[in-house]
Amino acid sequence: RWGEGDHVSADWTLHDWGLLEVFETAAPKARHGEPNRLEVDAHHEVMWLILDDEVSGIFHVSIGGEYRYYYQGEWRLAHTPRGDWDLDRYSYGRKQAGYQYKSWYFEQDYYAVHGFYKVPPYPSSHGCVRVLYDEADWLTVRLEVGWPVHIWDE
Repeated sequence: RWGEGDHVSADWTLHDWGLLEVFETAAPKARHGEPNRLEVDAHHEVMWLILDDEVSGIFHVSIGGEYRYYYQGEWRLAHTPRGDWDLDRYSYGRKQAGYQYKSWYFEQDYYAVHGFYKVPPYPSSHGCVRVLYDEADWLTVRLEVGWPVHIWDE
């Protein structure tokens, strides 16, 4: 049930609600001692914000596209790592096309959950977990450095 304070994008339509009704993914499992965290189902490109052991937000995300790209003199694979991490630091970034916006870094300052101008329905990032700009705004006032991030495949 969505409440008055819950986040729903201004672009959300009745069609989106219909897709949500038939969407099937494994819900995040209970994690003892982690009442506040992010859970990312990389296979389905869905992220949950868990606050006080309750689902507070569900987001469509875009993860690493598994393509090769050239960065700082070397070829890299656009892969989002799976595993258990912590939010290491926050960086504001710029809100314009091509920049990470409101980045919450995990895994050695290289990967982050961040806002981006485009979050297509397929893996497209260099390895980060992308959300839309307005969702990054909404998340930023709720997240804290040190919170766990779990990225897994269903």
